[in-house]
Amino acid sequence: MIRDWYCPECGKTDQTKDDGTGTRYHTCPKMRMLSVPMVLAGVKARLVLKEPEGYVSGKIQQRDPERGRPIMSLITERADGSNDTIVYAPTATGKGAR
Repeated sequence: MIRDWYCPECGKTDQTKDDGTGTRYHTCPKMRMLSVPMVLAGVKARLVLKEPEGYVSGKIQQRDPERGRPIMSLITERADGSNDTIVYAPTATGKGAR
């Protein structure tokens, strides 16, 4: 099965030959060089970056490469009301006993 993809932010297109179960990603210059999902051609959508609403503290977290701001998630919102979310979960750190 051949599927056509596009990025709703930068317009990049791609084509894959697969079984129809995967998702295509690319590094998007309009989404601050983050790896973001592409959507199937013909589907109206937009990508929305969300920053954490709370205090980030010393957590190791995905950061916006351009602004250095932490990124909590990326939401793909489609015109039909459906959506997908990618969560960039922070990494916990700790120190062992000496």
